[in-house]
Amino acid sequence: MANTDYYAILGLTKGASAAEIKKAYRKLARKYHPDVNPGDTDAEKKFKEISEAYSILSDPKLKEQYDTYGFVGERGAATGPDFNGFDGFGGAGGFDFSEIFDMFGRGGGGFRTSGATQSNAPAKGQDIQYSMKLSFQDAVNGVTSKIRVNRSKPCPTCAGRGQVPLARPTVCPRCNGTGRETAGGGLFHVQRSCSLCGGSGQIQEAQCNACGGTGRKPVTETINVRIPAGVDNGSKIRIAGKGEAGRAGGPPGDLFIITNIDPHPFFRRVGDNIYLTLPVTVSEAALGCKIKVPTVSGSTTVRIPPGTQCGQKIRIRGKGIKSLRTGTPGNMFLEITVQTPETRNTRVRELLHELSEYEDPDIRKHLPTEE
Repeated sequence: MANTDYYAILGLTKGASAAEIKKAYRKLARKYHPDVNPGDTDAEKKFKEISEAYSILSDPKLKEQYDTYGFVGERGAATGPDFNGFDGFGGAGGFDFSEIFDMFGRGGGGFRTSGATQSNAPAKGQDIQYSMKLSFQDAVNGVTSKIRVNRSKPCPTCAGRGQVPLARPTVCPRCNGTGRETAGGGLFHVQRSCSLCGGSGQIQEAQCNACGGTGRKPVTETINVRIPAGVDNGSKIRIAGKGEAGRAGGPPGDLFIITNIDPHPFFRRVGDNIYLTLPVTVSEAALGCKIKVPTVSGSTTVRIPPGTQCGQKIRIRGKGIKSLRTGTPGNMFLEITVQTPETRNTRVRELLHELSEYEDPDIRKHLPTEE
């Protein structure tokens, strides 16, 4: 490919850094590799072009020659990219082809470059969610309760590793004891250390029969849970280390309690504040009075000022719910509703007629009456 613009093939401009060249090649190699595009001759041709471009631009000496003269010598188009330097998955020019091959291994008939290593790596266990129903008062005050949770613990036979040592090492069935395996397909055929035995040629451990290789055993555990005061619907309380057991000796996950609060028959919660609809008589609203009312922390006496109107709100400071975040209690609000007296009693009607003589006849003068 004399006079070929290798930078353009990789989608780069002249003078691109080694990191940019490597990144561009990785992206294009994954897209056009023959194993990803079986039978696609255009993709195979494109892959050969980007492979040749990378083999030139990833080699500092060849890149310098190409940048200076616009072409390379014997290692140019006549010979194509030189893959003789591949040892396992070291790649050419310092590029790690195992990332690309590992992606191909996820398809049918492929291979994995590091699956065995990854599956045996310690990993944190999964978290568990537990929905807990609480009464309104328990949510306000907090409560300690026992719950039963289905989770897993590390297998005692293999200590959570999923494998147990063999009495005698056996020959690795994947590489037949050579410690090497062939990987790749299409354009590439390379060798690497056996991914099953790690290159030793022998299998030292076997799957644990007690846990089926998972490293975990299911258990039903009773756990003491402290629900703090002030939780609301959907509050999440974390119990560290009470989730699923970790993999291959990794730490356990966590248990999260999700609260579900029963409604109260007459209190209404809005954030950390409490609302109560309080009925008063006409005389109590007009003349004012003192009334004993319930709160979430007992009862208290409040003063209804003279001339209180229906729908008016009276605030009682600090009688709401303790904030889960700050610990400071909210407020309580009394929503006043004036109760009209029944008029079945003759004396009541007489008194109301007398009262009407003192009422303002123009209380609705601000409302339009003409259409």
